[in-house]
Amino acid sequence: MTLKFRILAGSALAGLLVTGHASAETLEDAVSSAILSNPQLESQRVESDIARETLEQARSGGRTTVTIGGSAGYQYTDTNSPFSVSNGNSGAFSSQVQATKPIYTGGRISAGIRQAKAGISAADAQYDAAQQDLILQVITAYMDVRRDRETVSIRENNVEVSAEQLRAAEDRFEVGVVTRTDVSLARANFEGTRASLAGAESALETSLANYSFLTGLTPGDLAPPPPVPPLPQSLEEATRLGLD
Repeated sequence: MTLKFRILAGSALAGLLVTGHASAETLEDAVSSAILSNPQLESQRVESDIARETLEQARSGGRTTVTIGGSAGYQYTDTNSPFSVSNGNSGAFSSQVQATKPIYTGGRISAGIRQAKAGISAADAQYDAAQQDLILQVITAYMDVRRDRETVSIRENNVEVSAEQLRAAEDRFEVGVVTRTDVSLARANFEGTRASLAGAESALETSLANYSFLTGLTPGDLAPPPPVPPLPQSLEEATRLGLD
């Protein structure tokens, strides 16, 4: 499998995770961006390229090697013979072609080829494992952002409700309907909801930063995730799917 095809296949795999949404950032967008920009995955791609180059080097040991050489120059001849016709400068040229083909290497070349192919399989497996791990991290980060945004929205609503309850308690205290203790309890509840909101906002900032780190994207309006795929009907089917 060529590197370009494997990159496209990874993007296609991400596309199978979700259905499209026209106006919102989807889980497909996040996974595709992470696959194409993640430095660790890029490092694994380079390792795969290196492994393939190693195979070519191993194969080259059994190929015919052709060496071509040549030389050119001038020579000066000076003789006292009255009948010499070669006095003075004359051209001197030579060339050679040599072909070398190994006949017997004791299995060294074939063993090197097998080793290189095993290295390619190992590099591809490491790439696939890194890609699967990255997809899991992106899905988790995507869901964390959606969860924490919803949590912040709920906490903000709780703060508004608690503030209204505090104002109502203070008004009732002014007319003598409740005691100062009731007002203190309402105020404590209000401060508790504000603290919960601050915690939720902090968790959201962490999730946003992690999402951007993994995908290189600034999270906008994230679309709802796709439905959870059905579980296998049996242990045997689950095992087969896992092996595939």
